[in-house]
Amino acid sequence: MRVIQQMVTNDVVANLSTTFASMSTYSKELSSGHQINQPSDNPGGVAYAIDLQASYDQNTQYQSTSNTALGLLQTSQSAMQQVVAIVQRTRELAVQGASDSYTPADRQAMAAEIQQLTHQLQQIGNTTFGSSYIFAGTMTQTTPFNALGGFAGNNNAKNLQISTGFTMPVNITASQVFTGPTGAFSVLNQLTTHLTATGNPIPPPNQGTATMGTTGVYSGPTQGYIVQVTSTGTNGVITGASYSVDGGTTWAAATATATPQSFTLNNGLTVNFTNGAVTSNAQTPPTVGDRFNFNAVNSANASTFAIQPTTNVGNETLAMQGTYTGQGTPNFQIRASQLDANNNVVAIQLSTDNGVTWQPSISTTTGGFLPPTTPNAGPAQTATTFDLHNGLTLTWNQSTINAAQVYSAAAPANQDTFTFTPASTTIGSDIGALDTLFNTVSGLQAQLGAKEKTVQDNTAMLQSQGGQLQRVLSTTVDVDYTTTTTQMASYQTLYQAALAVDAKSLQQTLVDFLH
Repeated sequence: MRVIQQMVTNDVVANLSTTFASMSTYSKELSSGHQINQPSDNPGGVAYAIDLQASYDQNTQYQSTSNTALGLLQTSQSAMQQVVAIVQRTRELAVQGASDSYTPADRQAMAAEIQQLTHQLQQIGNTTFGSSYIFAGTMTQTTPFNALGGFAGNNNAKNLQISTGFTMPVNITASQVFTGPTGAFSVLNQLTTHLTATGNPIPPPNQGTATMGTTGVYSGPTQGYIVQVTSTGTNGVITGASYSVDGGTTWAAATATATPQSFTLNNGLTVNFTNGAVTSNAQTPPTVGDRFNFNAVNSANASTFAIQPTTNVGNETLAMQGTYTGQGTPNFQIRASQLDANNNVVAIQLSTDNGVTWQPSISTTTGGFLPPTTPNAGPAQTATTFDLHNGLTLTWNQSTINAAQVYSAAAPANQDTFTFTPASTTIGSDIGALDTLFNTVSGLQAQLGAKEKTVQDNTAMLQSQGGQLQRVLSTTVDVDYTTTTTQMASYQTLYQAALAVDAKSLQQTLVDFLH
């Protein structure tokens, strides 16, 4: 077969084109850094690379979330260490305050330091990580605590997913440390109160069987409420109530709802009574009757309140003065033992064993002891002072309303009885509360430490997995510069050689034109 010039030319062009195409492919790979630059380069490899990239991106996100979780946990751990330091210092002051060797002036100084510690506690409660408050629950952009310890956040868990199928709560809620009757603010405030008081008078409980609860979400400012029964119907069913937000100076009538014994106050609150109550319609609003106190704090969530019955039916108030010079720190229970014809309390009795035994009556005139006698009519009095001996005096603010509840010779167990707890005794209970708080915070620190270890291990695992994914992805997608450069150089040499050879093979002579 005769090989004509056109066949040679076509073969030369084809070979050169193939070589040049290979050179172009390697050149593109070297310039882009990828061995797959379009789906047609490797359809199977493209699908595999997409899956690898998705896994790598997810791994990167989990690493970022884990780092956030670790930062939150470490910030919380630091805050808890500061709380522990405050609790320990407060306990030192409480132990000192409970000692009889310290004077009331010393206890005042201790209380002033604890108030400063309470301010530090507020600052800790408002700790942030980045721009988020860590103790505000899920309301991370809301400042949780005000200067009075009022709480505006929530107690929801902040959960972060740090790997596939693994979600972890990474916050400490305010209720675990700061709020509630056993929280840090309450414990420190109680201790401050006890250090600055010579005694803690506890009024007798309500004489009726009424209890009260609240419903609704409170929308007003932080303040204390007093709710009192103003009228009752058959079987003690409560038909009227009033409330005060200024300590009883002014009163507003509560609005009765369709539900029996349910009344609307203000700022979104409703109170609900159960069982019977004692009341008096002698005054408007009445100054006697079952009365309930609670503190309300503005909250965006359902509000709950610790409600305490506080007012005695007889409406009298007592105050103890002086510094006790007797033995130990007994609790004093005090009750009226004699009234005059104008219902003035002219004699009282004292018990130091929780009412098991009562000392002889103490007279208003000499402070001496006297047996009960038939009362004579005396001038109306607003207050009477009694000498309790051992450095203590008692001022009894009189009431002429419901005198039978103030004093009952026939049934003394049913009359108003006041309990005074000296400061050193109540401080003893504060020490126990501080110990409980310390144990709680220490337990939370241990939990935080365990979570930190878990997150650190998880991060290390994610980093290892991410590195492996990155290597596989690189092998699948990225170019091998050494191999590709070598192949590129080979094809360049081959191309140049082919050009030289083909140039000679394509030279024409006169013979090429002879047929």
